[in-house]
Amino acid sequence: MIIRIALVSGVALFAYVLVPAVSAAVASSRRLGLLTRLGKGIPCTLSDIADGKPVFKRDRPAGAESAEISFAPARASFLSLEKDGRIWSLRWAELSTILTGTTALLYPLGDDRYACLFHGELRSQDAEKAVNAAVLARVAPVRPDPVKAVSVAAGAFAEFAILLDALKRPDMDGIAVLALVAVFGKALPWCPPGLLLTLAAKSLPRRRRDTRAGTADKKSRRYGTVGFLLSGFAVALNVALILYVIAKVWIPVP
Repeated sequence: MIIRIALVSGVALFAYVLVPAVSAAVASSRRLGLLTRLGKGIPCTLSDIADGKPVFKRDRPAGAESAEISFAPARASFLSLEKDGRIWSLRWAELSTILTGTTALLYPLGDDRYACLFHGELRSQDAEKAVNAAVLARVAPVRPDPVKAVSVAAGAFAEFAILLDALKRPDMDGIAVLALVAVFGKALPWCPPGLLLTLAAKSLPRRRRDTRAGTADKKSRRYGTVGFLLSGFAVALNVALILYVIAKVWIPVP
């Protein structure tokens, strides 16, 4: 019994928490590294797309430097700075709305690789300030994490297998209940009544982006801690409610 409880808990912790957290931390670190470089990037304008390659014209060419920069999209990391200050990490195929004449910051990463930040109608100085503010606040560009999706799906499948095995054994009702809760573990924050706490936690990153540069780092950590606690309370509340309902319906308590 103890081994099975540890198995259910271990799978949930590993697949739902540890793997997504590590993946998010690695991706966030890489994107923040790109932003740090782009804060010192080359102001350019997208002048053409030739043979599937973007062609950028330097706004301020110096000396013998070529006025144009062109590279294969597969060799670049693309980001987009929105007017509200959000920065998105995108693939070239997703940039269907980028038109010639769009301003950008380019940073050469070496070996014909580039980081590119499109910032639309903003001046290059304004874009540099926005990028530096995001780096200071450690707000990484937004990008869906495929590793998280795969890890959660694998975890749910493993928990479901444990549930089916427990249902075959008459003395494993408790394990079956835990496995059932674990199967829907990632959906728990989005179920009422904990949903309100989850929504409150998700609203914190927007406030974090609005902090001033001088206090951004301190407030960012504070908001992060509060958001984590709110999300934890939401899960705990929903788990307690589910266990109460199951105890009344599945395992009647006299």
